[in-house]
Amino acid sequence: MRAEIVEGHFPEYPVMRGFDRAEMLIQTLGIGASTTLPEGHLAFLAKADGLSFRNPARLGDLVRAEVTITCRSSRIIEGRGRAFVGDKEVAEVASMSFVIGKIPSNP
Repeated sequence: MRAEIVEGHFPEYPVMRGFDRAEMLIQTLGIGASTTLPEGHLAFLAKADGLSFRNPARLGDLVRAEVTITCRSSRIIEGRGRAFVGDKEVAEVASMSFVIGKIPSNP
């Protein structure tokens, strides 16, 4: 983790913000899901529920994201994700949903 991510957040005990941990999991699932979409389509975040932050992630920690697609159709992708530092869980998003949409030809 880079210093910019924790800058100003508890200066005496710098930690990665919960928002950034959740965003990392959401982006990881979205990017993974997007790799199999038809050309001209994107996966747009529709919801993220069940956010939990169990342990801190500190400056210098290697944060690992693990995501799973739990349901997939032609219009929706659902999944969940967990983030770890070593074997300690530092974040969880219990449920994420993405809506698959076509990119307009003239945005």
